[in-house]
Amino acid sequence: MKTVTITKAKSLTAVALAAAGMLAGGAANAGIVTQWNFSTDANFIVAPDPVPSGAAYPTWTGAPGVALQDKLIWGENLGTQDYRNLTSPAGGSATPAQSALTIGTDYITTPAPGDNGEHRDDGGPQNGSVATKINGVGGTTGIGISLTHWNNPIAGSASTLTSGSLFDTLSLTPTAWNGSMGTTATQSAPDVLFNFKFLETANVGTCPGGPGGSTCDDFFGFDFINISAIPFVYDNELYDLSIVYLDPLNPNLPAQPFSVLPSDVCSLMSLSPNCVGFRTVEGAATTAQFGFQIEHVPEPASLALLGLGLGSIGLVGRRRRATGGATAA
Repeated sequence: MKTVTITKAKSLTAVALAAAGMLAGGAANAGIVTQWNFSTDANFIVAPDPVPSGAAYPTWTGAPGVALQDKLIWGENLGTQDYRNLTSPAGGSATPAQSALTIGTDYITTPAPGDNGEHRDDGGPQNGSVATKINGVGGTTGIGISLTHWNNPIAGSASTLTSGSLFDTLSLTPTAWNGSMGTTATQSAPDVLFNFKFLETANVGTCPGGPGGSTCDDFFGFDFINISAIPFVYDNELYDLSIVYLDPLNPNLPAQPFSVLPSDVCSLMSLSPNCVGFRTVEGAATTAQFGFQIEHVPEPASLALLGLGLGSIGLVGRRRRATGGATAA
């Protein structure tokens, strides 16, 4: 599938230039897309896969754990991959005692008959349908992939995960329009790269991010990246894509972003003081469910973005002329 990448590394000017080029191609001759079919997927960047710009392979405190595109596993007896064997912290170390980060699919929708409902480590893709918000009205949340930490007590001698990269893709195919029907080509929406850190805590003493006790929470975190109102253009219409985080235990709650983690936790993970992420309880599986929303950008805002793009083009032209004059001299 072709991709059009607009990630955190791409500047507003670059986005504006891309949108300006498409919006300037002529007046929109199709209606606004009101409904899309989608397919979204995510994977960890692991060897020997190519490493996208800005990404990295997983790192560990010692010997590498098991690194697969949909699973990162660490702890003891790694050949068994038995991280689902969740062990109560009060019961001591399990045999085997493993923890894992896994990518799965929808953890919110009620499973179909005959489905055991456990797809948190099946990998992607996740397919579905999503409606566009237009003039601030309507719209739905597309339920995407899930990320789960299976948190077991790990022996102090075991190597643990410290960092990695998660790469998320989304393709959109329009199925309904508000007005005349447009093209039905599949559009690759902006890709998103999460470079994350992971903190495996010792279950002794004062716990990072909270009081001391017999157990301490572990943490998944990353520095803030823009996952709201990422622009993309389809059939000369401008749309915003926002990635959201859904609470699997309360699926009826509005979508909400990852929470800001305690500053001492961010520091221990070598992240900025206002890093974001989620905390995971010992002896349990904690799931972060991703979703996304699409909103149509009204014409005045589209024209403003076009103006920004044209202004940027003019600025680049003036800089090039200035540079050329200096060289000639």
